Formats: sequence, structure tokens, C-alpha cells
Amino acid sequence: MDFISSIKTAVANAVNNASAAASSQSVDARLAARDLFTYTALPLRSARSIRLLELHPGAGDIVCSLHTVDLDTAPPYDALSYTWGDARPPLLQSVAPQLYSRRFPISCNGCLLEVTANLYHALQRLVAIDRARPRWENIYLQRLIWIDAICINQEDDAEKSTQVAMMEDIYKRASLVVCWLGQEDRYTEPALRLANYLAQIPSENYGQYSGLGLNHSGIPSNDWEALVALFRRPCFRRAWITQEIVLAQKLLLLCGSFEISWSMLVKCSEFVCQTQTWRHLFVMSSRFSSIQDYISRRELRPVGVSVQGLAHIEKQLPKGKNPSIMVLMMGRGTDASNPRDNVYALLGLTKEMIKTRQPSTERSDPLGRLTLSQLPVPDYKKPVERVYSDFAKCVLECTQNLLLLSLVEDRSDRRSAGLANSLPSWVPDLSVPLLPMPLAIEGNAARWDAAGPGSAGQGIALDKRYLLVNGAYFDTIAGVGDPFHELESSHNWLSILNLVRPLISLPYPTSGGCYAEALWRSIIADLDKRRIDGDRRQSPADPTLGQAFGEWLVSKLIQLRFAALDKFGAQSYFSMNWKLVQETWNQFLDDPSALRTDMETYKKSATERHEHHRTVKEKFDATWQRKEEFAGLYRAIFAALTDLSQADPSGTILPPENVLRILIAPDSREKEEAFARIETFTATTKGITSARRLFLTRSGYLGITAEAAQVNDQIWILPGTSVPFTLRPGQSNGRFQVVGEAYVYGLMRGEAAAAGGLQFQDIELE
Repeated sequence: MDFISSIKTAVANAVNNASAAASSQSVDARLAARDLFTYTALPLRSARSIRLLELHPGAGDIVCSLHTVDLDTAPPYDALSYTWGDARPPLLQSVAPQLYSRRFPISCNGCLLEVTANLYHALQRLVAIDRARPRWENIYLQRLIWIDAICINQEDDAEKSTQVAMMEDIYKRASLVVCWLGQEDRYTEPALRLANYLAQIPSENYGQYSGLGLNHSGIPSNDWEALVALFRRPCFRRAWITQEIVLAQKLLLLCGSFEISWSMLVKCSEFVCQTQTWRHLFVMSSRFSSIQDYISRRELRPVGVSVQGLAHIEKQLPKGKNPSIMVLMMGRGTDASNPRDNVYALLGLTKEMIKTRQPSTERSDPLGRLTLSQLPVPDYKKPVERVYSDFAKCVLECTQNLLLLSLVEDRSDRRSAGLANSLPSWVPDLSVPLLPMPLAIEGNAARWDAAGPGSAGQGIALDKRYLLVNGAYFDTIAGVGDPFHELESSHNWLSILNLVRPLISLPYPTSGGCYAEALWRSIIADLDKRRIDGDRRQSPADPTLGQAFGEWLVSKLIQLRFAALDKFGAQSYFSMNWKLVQETWNQFLDDPSALRTDMETYKKSATERHEHHRTVKEKFDATWQRKEEFAGLYRAIFAALTDLSQADPSGTILPPENVLRILIAPDSREKEEAFARIETFTATTKGITSARRLFLTRSGYLGITAEAAQVNDQIWILPGTSVPFTLRPGQSNGRFQVVGEAYVYGLMRGEAAAAGGLQFQDIELE
């Protein structure tokens, strides 16, 4: 349809919608005249009572009935998995948000009950669906369905706590779990077409696709973008999605009128992950991010990884091989309308894992000794801080070491101002993603032991606020580089080079080696992701990565040139805004009155994007006022690399002119091999550098630690952890705040403890 035809259609729709709106209002008025629905308390005689919803067929109003049954003797039923809020990809949620925040009336037991917009759309689809038609894997839909928002009295915290504790069994016993992704949009059909195509590719043929990127014959760029939009739907980021999908007997995904096979989606995500296609989709993924994610420029979860993680847990659960720690990692920072659910949503699956756990898993899992009696009991009356603190104490009790400290996120990522102020620094904020990813959970606990062989220790929670630990002060941070995620898209590489420039010709403090080696090994935490030793990454990393590092460092000059061409991310900014224009137009076609009724919200969102764009542009213009200044910065970095290469006795840091001669030359075998080595080193940094920064201590030690680290923070060695920690002195003597894990080159295998001189003492973490 061309633009003029769209205008004509929109005018016609506007006329039709006027009468439709009047009809809708009469429906609302008719329902509003009924009594408001009130819940009858579940019978006390059975602690296993639940409610099931029966949807009555028919056009027009949603009419349903609630039936109380005992879960153990319940008739066949389905269960719904869905998001309470807006089901669109995060970026598009800024368009006409009032359409998805309003509540819709339905008739329940003859009374008025209001439900969220996305649930209302799901109910409409479920009423219209053909239950008698068989689907793949012999799937049929039942007459009864369990839906949390309707079947649980959400105003009764006591009932909610009891029902949430049963949700493991509710989903396990359901004949079918229906996963509602939301209404279809312009991305849905091409996304599913591509997903089905990728799912048909045999896994033994993945090798021939690994080097193609997105250059598949016959697949347009827009189809890849559509696939990203599908995987970026909020449904896949829900706190409850792991339990609901993994425990399902059978699973059916619905997106508008489309029915989707879970196994097809799993095969598609397997292809995207194993062929490394997700790397090429990363830029597209960022263009569907929320404005907040775009502004923060934080690393997103790669496309397809969430589905692959769910499929892995689903496959391993019957074998009893799922580490509990993996589930906890998946639950971090997922979307939950109630932050308590970032704990409670995992309990049912964790129970199932404990029941099926094999002895080998118990030994290798950091939480392998976790018992059913140690699990928290859902209690929605508890303050969020208390729920998270109780979880932290559970981990302390179970592990009998200080693994808990590795689960603490970067301080700057604490989402809630209230939690940031009230939650102790040693208690993880489970409502935010775990960044940086813990070094101690990379399978390295048995390899690293900064406190020395055989050291052990655990924390003692003194009260709600303080954790008593034993530790030894090692050194103080004297300088920090810019955060690595900023280095990827800016000209701040000088901060890294200048940190090591004065030391490059000197011997490193412990090994007597060179600083160039300490630099590249620190950036990747000396972990070789290409080589797996059992279930652990190889460490020390292969020395060949040293050459790759030299080329990788010089390649940043090429990135710098591209950054100058695209300036302040204009391409991504334009792409995001064009998608918003398209979504605005689509919403207008559906309901012209919607955008008129909430223009202030849309204007606010547009203003926020524009203001960010203007601020970044001004900052860019202030730094890059003239081409001469860009050339000057380029020359400064070039000169720094030249100086470093001349002073580096190991030859690790390569002369930039030699590397650039290869990288910018016409295609050749030599150029192809150089870029392959650069890509290898880049891949090795993934998950290591995210949310971290380089630091230098007063004694000349190099390392990486959490992004929030500052000059004068201290490096401590704590028995009971495999890695050192960065701590910040508090207001009171002997009290510290946790900043995060630290990798310190020359300290990870107990070198300082073996040399003697460490003085261990009790300190309090606050």
C-alpha cells in the first residue's frame, strides 16, 4: 500500500472507528452497570485449592466463569504464560502507551472484572481459537485455563503467597501451557518465515553458515530485523517465563493469529547462537531497545540466547544435571511487576531441580548443597529489601563461602533509588541484570585461589545491615581507564594507553614479565574462551592471543575513523526514530483517536530522545570541532601506539603502521587472517570486559574490576572467594562497601599469600 492509499484508508478508518468507539463505549457502559466482581475466599479445608477459568464462546464481550477445584483432582486444564504489561518490543512501547496501560472490562461470574490490555487481547484470541483442531505434537486446547491475574486474588497477599508456592505444580499439571507473545505486528510474519527457514537447517551444516553473517542468499535485511523484533518481545524477559516453559508438558506459542511451535523457535535460536549470527544482529537488537537502554549503551543479551538457555534447562532437568546457579543467573534482571518475583519466580523450578539433582551435579554446582527446607517461602507482605536479604543469607548458608559477593551487580546498575540506599552493598539487587558477569562462576573456582591453596572462609551476617568477613588488604587503586563499553564507541582509548605508557618498558612486579603481556591477559582475565578444559575455560590463555591483541589494539584506529563518519550514532538514532514513526502510523491506522488522547506522553518520549541526541551531539561537536582536531586525536593515539611498540620489550604491541598497512589494503589472505585473529580476541573479551574497567594499583599491578571502581578504592583478598575484591572504605573504621570482583594479574593463584606479609583481619561489609 502506498502512502496516499494509506492516508485514504486512515480517513475511512477514522470514520468507522468513530462508530466503533461509540459501540465500544456502549459495551463498557453495559458491563459497568453490573456489580463489580469480588473474590470468594478459597476453602480452608484444602491447602491445594485453585481457581480455573472457563471462557464462554461468542462474539462481543468476553464472558467467563471461575470454578474452584482441588489441584490434585482438577479436571484437564491449560495454563497461560503472558506479560501483564505492553507486549511490544521495548522501543515501540513509547508509542501510544495509553492503549496498553488502560484496563478492559470482561464479565466474570456475571460481574464486572477489569483486566490489562495484553490479557484482554489474549482472551479474545483464546475465545476465537479452534480447540477441536489438532496441532503439531498432538496439541489440543482444553475448556478450562489457569491465568494468574484472574485465578489469584491479587489484592490478598496471603492468598497470593500460598498460590505462588503452588505454581510449580500448577504449570506441571497443565495439559498445555499457552504462551501469548502479544498481538502480531508488521514484523511477525517475516520473522516467523525466517525462523522456520533457519530451523530447517541441519546442525551438521552450521559450519558452512558461520562465516556468512547476514549475507544469506534470498534473505533480505528486513527479515533479519523482523526476527530481532520477535526475540526482543518482553515475554522472553519475564521473571516467570523460565518456570512456565521448562515445567510445561506441552507448549504452544501464540502471536496474534499466528501459532508457533516451541521446538521450531528453539532450533532457530540454536542456529543463531551456534553460527555466531547473534553478533551480526547485535546492532539491530540495540535499535529495538528502550530509550533508557539506548542512552546507557549497555550490552544487551544476544538475540536467541534467552530461548537457548530455556531449552538447555528444559533438556537437562529430567537428567538432574542443571546447576542451581544457572537458574539464578537467568532470573537476574528479568521483568517482574513485583520485584519480589525475581526471587519467587524461581522457587518452583529450583525445587524440581533439587528433587532430580544427580550426585555429580551436587559436587560441581556452587549451590549443590541447597535443600528444600532452605528455600525462601513466598511472602508478599515482606519488604523487598528483606526478601533480597533473606535470599542472600540463604546463599551464604548453602555455599558456606563468599560466592554471594560475586553475585553483586555493579553499584551504578541498582535500578531503584530506594533499594540503592537501603540494600547493603553485599546483598545482590535481583531486580537488575548481573553485570559484570562473575569471574568466579566461569568454572574457575578450582583454578584461582587468591588467598592461597586450601583457604576457606564465610561471612557471618551480624544483623540486617552488616556482614562480618575475614580479609587482607593488598593494594590501593591509583588509576582507572574508561569503562570498556564506552571504549567500544568512543575516542577514549587514550585512557587505556596512558595508564600503561609510563610502565611499558619496566618489569612487572611479580612475574618479572612485561606490562604488555599483563595488559592483554588482564583485559581477558587470562581466560581463553576457545579452549575448554573440562567445564572450565583454559587459563593461562594461549600466548598466540598476544599477537591477536596487538592487531586488535591497532584496529581501534579503524573503528575511530568509522566513529567519526557516523559521529554520535546517527545511523542508529535515525533507525530508531524511523521505527517509531512507523509504529505511530500503525497505531493511527488502528485507532486515530488513540494518539490524540495521549499526545503529551508521546511528546515527552520524543523530547527525551531528542534531548539525548542533542546532548551527545553537543558533546561530540565540542570535542570534534574541526577535522584538524580529529586528525590530531588520531595522530595522538597513533603516536601512543608507536611509543608503546618501541618501548615494549616483548614485541606484543605492534607498530601501528605495519598493522594498518595490512588491514586497509586490498583483500588478501594476509588481511583475512589478521581480521580472523582480531575477531578471535574480540570474542574472548565478550562477557569479561562488559561493565568493567582497567585499573592500576599504587604498587604497579594491573587488573580489571567493576565499572563503579574509583581511585583510592582498595584491593582485598578474602578467604572463601577465588578472586580478589575491590572494596570502598566506609565512614566508620573497619567497614567497607563491596564494589565488585577484581582480576589482578599476578595475584590470582595465591602469589601474595605465598610471599607472606598479608595481614588478615575481621572487617564488616555494609
